[in-house]
Amino acid sequence: GERAGGIAAQLDGGSSLTRCENRAAIRGTDGVGGLVGVVLDKDSRLTDCINRGDITAAGSGTGVGGVAGRIGGSLTRCASYGAVDGSGWYMGGLVGACVSEGAAALTDCYSVGAVTNDHTYASSGTGGLIGYGNYFRAENCYSYGAVQAAAGTAGGVLGRDAGHSTSVRKNLYYLDTACAVGVGGKPEA
Repeated sequence: GERAGGIAAQLDGGSSLTRCENRAAIRGTDGVGGLVGVVLDKDSRLTDCINRGDITAAGSGTGVGGVAGRIGGSLTRCASYGAVDGSGWYMGGLVGACVSEGAAALTDCYSVGAVTNDHTYASSGTGGLIGYGNYFRAENCYSYGAVQAAAGTAGGVLGRDAGHSTSVRKNLYYLDTACAVGVGGKPEA
């Protein structure tokens, strides 16, 4: 269903999870993550958490990710080893969508599972780390998994970038054998 996660469906009100691990497969339609479906507010966070389960999106959800489906808070030293596949607007190896202005942050995180999106909408985004980045900060993160999308844009780091000047991307890496470009829809410089 909506807001499905291996540990919690939603974090808000300054909630936090530390040193947690999910090993189960997770299936849902919207806001689906290996650990948390939706990290709602800027004060909520996940630290030192790992997802080892595969994530399956069954619908046209706006956020499906290896750690969290959608985030408005932060992930620090989190990792996902599970594959993320199915059909969704925004799908990512770590996070499906970063959605809160000035709040969504990923630091020292990585993803090694493949991300495969069967969604056929031209505006969908599929990324090795983040499916859709809107007002976000990502630093010192990497993705090793193959990234494939039936439509829309795909990137080894970021599937679709909203292009806001306040977004920050530093030291982000991906394997060029996993995806042709780092940021979907933008040619490499």
